[in-house]
Amino acid sequence: MEKIAVIKKHLSKIVVGIMLVIIAYIAIFRQDIVIHQYNKAIGMYYIYKGDKALKKQDLQDAIGFYRAGLEKYPRHYNAWFNLGNLYVLYEDYFAATEAYSKAIEINDKYMLARMNLGIISAEKIGDFDEAINQYEHIIETKRRGIHIPFIYNSGKSIKQNKAIAYYNMGHAYRQKAIYLPQEEYIQYREYLKKSAEAYENAIKIFGEDYDTSYNLALVYHLLREYDKAGKNYCKAIQTDFMSFEAHYNLAVLLKHLKFYQEALDEMEKATMLVTSSKNPYSKSMYILAVLNDISSSAFLQASDEEYKNKKMENKKTTDNNSKQDDNEYNEDDFAIGLTNGKIVVNDKLDNLINERLKKCPEELFTNLNDNEE
Repeated sequence: MEKIAVIKKHLSKIVVGIMLVIIAYIAIFRQDIVIHQYNKAIGMYYIYKGDKALKKQDLQDAIGFYRAGLEKYPRHYNAWFNLGNLYVLYEDYFAATEAYSKAIEINDKYMLARMNLGIISAEKIGDFDEAINQYEHIIETKRRGIHIPFIYNSGKSIKQNKAIAYYNMGHAYRQKAIYLPQEEYIQYREYLKKSAEAYENAIKIFGEDYDTSYNLALVYHLLREYDKAGKNYCKAIQTDFMSFEAHYNLAVLLKHLKFYQEALDEMEKATMLVTSSKNPYSKSMYILAVLNDISSSAFLQASDEEYKNKKMENKKTTDNNSKQDDNEYNEDDFAIGLTNGKIVVNDKLDNLINERLKKCPEELFTNLNDNEE
């Protein structure tokens, strides 16, 4: 036992001696390693201080700490990302793009940094090519999802990132098309087609939603593919019938196609939604002017004898339906009242209004020529 203890004592001395020799060698011949580790420790300390300041919403302090930390240890990609977000808050977009780019240089698969760089490049700087490049990287980057049943599934977030990248790419291509000179019509259409393709891919991944369907309809409207535009405006309305933009644009499209009565109906819906919103005056005057124009067109159309006959047939059908419906509900079912100084309606009338808003003349777009003027 004593021999074993002596051996252990000698071994520990040998190990300590070797460690001292290594430290001495590094200190004398590899001072760069010592300096790097020292700077890294100082940098990490400042970045830690920056994280704490950010949590407390001390934004200026956070920027100062992150800068100091990254000066000492520039390989911390999360700090670059946080610094980029802070620059965005202060609308220093060029500094933000530089910070996001640094984060991506260090971590090529940093999807959030790529997404933010793409958004800022397109929306704030007008560098659509850089934005599209970042979105393409997000879409093409293959990452393994982690799935722990009932606890965590990263596969959903990966799919969501791709869908958002496609959606944002659609925006970037559309903006790129709009900023082209008028004489570059062929390139204009090419960019719009790529925009539509990107929106379609977003829908394939995550299904229908108002924003994607509406923007896809808008692109097809610009491409003069009116059947696809109309159908997607209808999809947007069916997803969120309380948003006035789809009703308004659909009314404009229907007016262009000379479906004046249907256009008038959609514009009335848009007017109702705008005038009942929190800030009705910003858009209502313009919408009312367009509504008046469509009403005039519908009135002129009504002067045609054939159209009048059609209206009479519709009226007879409506009257017959009304007689049948009279047996199903009473006038009181659709009563309005006054509560706390506000007009209120009961559930049946509210549902009737909602059903009217949801209704969309999708059947009108089934036989249209794609390139109809």
